[in-house]
Amino acid sequence: MKKIIFTATAVLSALFLVSSCGSSKKAATSLGVEEMKSPAQTYAEEAPKGVQRAWASFNDFDGTVAVRGASALARGELATQISTYVKQAIDIYRSKYLQNVTDSKRDYRQVADGEGKSSDQVQSIASEVVKGSRVVKSNTYVQKDNTRTAYVCVEIDVDLIIEDIKNDQRIEKLISDDDKLKIDFDRERFADEMKALFDEYKEQREE
Repeated sequence: MKKIIFTATAVLSALFLVSSCGSSKKAATSLGVEEMKSPAQTYAEEAPKGVQRAWASFNDFDGTVAVRGASALARGELATQISTYVKQAIDIYRSKYLQNVTDSKRDYRQVADGEGKSSDQVQSIASEVVKGSRVVKSNTYVQKDNTRTAYVCVEIDVDLIIEDIKNDQRIEKLISDDDKLKIDFDRERFADEMKALFDEYKEQREE
């Protein structure tokens, strides 16, 4: 159990450090360049409990294209965040509930096909989930070269993330499709493990 807690905390701490990097961005208005943190970035960093947010920026001569590009990148970042939680929840679930796992170093990636397809599947699942996200903050700045840089923040409810993932049939296969590790997948237990990870990450950000 101590090993499980340590692993989860380590991953969440890494997420916290990554999300804290680049606390300021250079954005230019028609009045010149200024050091600032975009409202979209601030909004993402101040996400309340129960909501997952991500932000991104994109530059183009067309302001509409810039917004679309930033939105797509923000959803990609959100999918990456979610896939990290899913991978960790799978590892924790396997370690806690698969009674016939004797090698503690074995995780879902090691019992998979060895070609990275499991990670690709998790990313695919997360990408499907974030289609339900929404743009909650968008700001566009005019650069000196007359291009537009858009900053966009997207969000999705954690409950929606968990509900979509626990009901995805691919999750069960990732956890228990190995001949030596057949189990009856408990979707509610898996959902509880994911919820705990989201809550722990939020608590770390507030400290």
